[in-house]
Amino acid sequence: MRIVNYISIFLIAFILSTSYLLSYTHLIIAIFYILFGLLTYFIYTRDKHAAQNGSWRISENTLHTFSLLCGWPGAIIAQQTLRHKTKKISFQIIFWFTVLFNSGVLAWLHTTEGSVSLHSCTEKAEEIITNEMSISKTRSALLTALSFRENL
Repeated sequence: MRIVNYISIFLIAFILSTSYLLSYTHLIIAIFYILFGLLTYFIYTRDKHAAQNGSWRISENTLHTFSLLCGWPGAIIAQQTLRHKTKKISFQIIFWFTVLFNSGVLAWLHTTEGSVSLHSCTEKAEEIITNEMSISKTRSALLTALSFRENL
């Protein structure tokens, strides 16, 4: 089962890269997966250490929420490398449901309706960045990440 978990990570990386290069989605989507994946990995690490030390634990609902919010690749890596939450069947069932739901939303973003919604959200984010950020290099980088690539 372990290799299947890693295949899903390579598959999502391939889909996100191809989707961006073909101008179907924004770069911000891949950035969300990377950032939330890293954050989720660190949350799993903290929970594993808390479990070993008998201290305050992170709730399963929190772990699932971060998985749902594009963090599931980091959760898979954490589960396998830390050997954390891999044996609890009820946790795994909900976890894989979050992966399927997140993947379904990503697929929806490739539809006409989803693309329009994503474009609307990124336009609002661009407005906020333009109006609120004063550091020009950071603002420029974020605006570039949010903008659509021109069709080749």
